[in-house]
Amino acid sequence: MVNPAVLRIAGRRHMPIIGIVHHRGRKTGRPYATPLGVRPAPGGGFVIPLTFSDASQWYQNILAAGGCVITYQGADHTVTRPMVVDRATAGPGYPRYERLALRLIGINEFLWLADAVSAPFKPLLI
Repeated sequence: MVNPAVLRIAGRRHMPIIGIVHHRGRKTGRPYATPLGVRPAPGGGFVIPLTFSDASQWYQNILAAGGCVITYQGADHTVTRPMVVDRATAGPGYPRYERLALRLIGINEFLWLADAVSAPFKPLLI
């Protein structure tokens, strides 16, 4: 019930917090569009907090496919090479207030996806 309402605003040009992750069911092949908190990663690509653990269906689908398409601020980005990273690695992609909120609610793992057309994936470690 919430996803259809959020999908109306997610991924738009003036919505920097929520993107749309387009993925396919790993068993059914059915296409899905899932609104998620998405941020550009400092080393390229995008980071997504694993708010519902790695048991989330969207996460499992991306992992099985090796990538997905993210609609972020009105543009589609093909991303690949999913990698789970810690808060310290993903943190620079978030403004200070979001880093604090993620820490307070106990989010410690993030999915990092590299741009499909970029150079070899190397997370920026700070």
